[in-house]
Amino acid sequence: MGDVEDYAVLGAIFIFFIFFIFISIIFYIVNSIFLSKIFKKAGVPEYIAWIPAWNNWELFELGGQKGYLSLLAYVGISLSGAGSASTSIPAISIAVSLISIAASIASLVFFIRAMINIGSNLGKSTGFVVLGVFFYTVWLGILAFDKSTWHGTNHNQVQTVNAMPAQNVQSVYANNPNNQQFTQQPTYMPPNIPSQAPVSQPQNVNPNPENQPPQPPTAV
Repeated sequence: MGDVEDYAVLGAIFIFFIFFIFISIIFYIVNSIFLSKIFKKAGVPEYIAWIPAWNNWELFELGGQKGYLSLLAYVGISLSGAGSASTSIPAISIAVSLISIAASIASLVFFIRAMINIGSNLGKSTGFVVLGVFFYTVWLGILAFDKSTWHGTNHNQVQTVNAMPAQNVQSVYANNPNNQQFTQQPTYMPPNIPSQAPVSQPQNVNPNPENQPPQPPTAV
């Protein structure tokens, strides 16, 4: 009976593991579809939403955070596994666990800040981030399929402006539908200096006869 029970437990664990993998794949596909729609609104290539790690990196940058901060989550997960494996040395295990917790908390803080900024750029209030914290997939779906438009910096527009020569930048600004995001700075204009009237040349003035020197006497 003992062997039968052991096989039953192992079978249950295996079925649960397969079910967990299946659900994770479903969520990954759905989240990638929703995220690609958000990237499209922001002018980011949609295929990035399907690439692990890169999609979170780009999501952080859309939210005004440094992209490399998204790696803190992976650091926390890796250190958590390392801390569990180093149980033979309690001091190292505790230190690794504390670093893992700190990295995970920092990652969550920056992720929430990114979600707040992304929601704001899509016309949502700050409180909308609560939905993203507890129901991330629902948060993505609403932002992906509602009628909101991106009010932040358009990444494709920025890359186009940076790559074009200076003489063509003006046409990019003119064709941009969100002109408020790409307002061209006025060029420097020197101050106007009032023009001075030309100095008039003195006219010939008839001399006063009384002031003329006496003429020499003429010979008779």
